[in-house]
Amino acid sequence: MDHSDFRIGLEFVTAAGRWRCTDIGTRTITAIRLDLDHDTSCYDGPPYAITEMAFDEDDIAACAIAPEHGSFDDSGKFRIAEPQRNHTSSLSRICAIDYTAIIVRDMPAMRAFYSDLLGFSLIRELSPNWAEYRVGRNVLALAKPKLTAADSPIPFGTASVQLAFRVPLADVDRCAAELAQKSVALLSPATDQSFGHRTLFFRDPDGNLLEIFAEIPSFPVSQR
Repeated sequence: MDHSDFRIGLEFVTAAGRWRCTDIGTRTITAIRLDLDHDTSCYDGPPYAITEMAFDEDDIAACAIAPEHGSFDDSGKFRIAEPQRNHTSSLSRICAIDYTAIIVRDMPAMRAFYSDLLGFSLIRELSPNWAEYRVGRNVLALAKPKLTAADSPIPFGTASVQLAFRVPLADVDRCAAELAQKSVALLSPATDQSFGHRTLFFRDPDGNLLEIFAEIPSFPVSQR
């Protein structure tokens, strides 16, 4: 999409879900995410009870006009049945994942990989066993086992989590080339997928599966 395509109230989708435009700046747009269909009062505003997110020019290019109204899966593209929610439950007020923590085996190797090789910005280090990185609008933490210290260790070469990092479309192939230059083995080269993404896959030092992807504009998608 282009900046000129947006208007206040327009609903659109990204890889992260479904959004509604709430403000338009000179080069950016602001929107709220529509992932709280069980309590649509959160969408009322301004002011809004949920956080408004700013989209820059690269973000805007990866947006697409939303399909018809309704409840959708996490991609915002495919309709799903909305389960009955207990609106009196405090658990129904959960509205976001604040951070994602990877339980690591080799902290020095993992920190070098995410900080030096991938270039993520360190936000804070609470201890030698906990480091937080900024990844776009999200927080990724590396943690040594504590609550899970008694769990059976995950075998090396076995992924315990998959992380997907979104980039502009032209950068998928550039990332593939840069990873190869840094001697990171690719599990899958840059590939156009039937669900409308261009993807590449590789692993971190602990064996977790990492994906770099971009949405392909106007791509006829199928169910992933």
